Amino acid sequence: MIISDDPSVALRDALVRYTDAAGSGQWEAMLDMTYAARFEHTPKQELLNYLKGTEANGIRLRTASTRINEISTPTVSGKEQFIRAETEADQTMELIRPQLRTPEYLDRTQAQLVAACGPDSVRFEEATNTFHFTSTQTLVGIAPEGSNDWGFLPLDSFTAEKGLVPMDILAKWVAEKVPAKSREVKPAGAVD
Repeated sequence: MIISDDPSVALRDALVRYTDAAGSGQWEAMLDMTYAARFEHTPKQELLNYLKGTEANGIRLRTASTRINEISTPTVSGKEQFIRAETEADQTMELIRPQLRTPEYLDRTQAQLVAACGPDSVRFEEATNTFHFTSTQTLVGIAPEGSNDWGFLPLDSFTAEKGLVPMDILAKWVAEKVPAKSREVKPAGAVD
């Protein structure tokens, strides 16, 4: 692995290491690259136990490949810089416990995956008791201003509710993602 002094290359390298660790079930390595403030809300060991518990409970989740489709330009807020990364991953969910292979459980899991990933993205391979699907995820990278020491976490309701990403950064990202015309407020009864 080559690590560069170029901030954009260093960021992409760190992001690839994080997604590779997460995708291969290397939970300790992934948590070592997680934004440290995350552990103020849930201790690191508790998160590790949860991640390991998924497999102990009969579900093996793996990622075959992750594509980084977009990385935003770093934006500074306070003494930290923030990026948003849009990723897409080819994943498998193997049901390793026979109790999870009931028609009811398979139907419910299929429905959840289809709702999250889309109907054309999910298939079940009965011979190996494995769901195959493609998922998208937005990740946040956070580093001290001027540093390449990035920590990552998913951009989800927990991240927003706990204030791990400042509101000015979230608002900027929403403005970048939603076309200006969609953000316009029209008076009642107005027609396009």
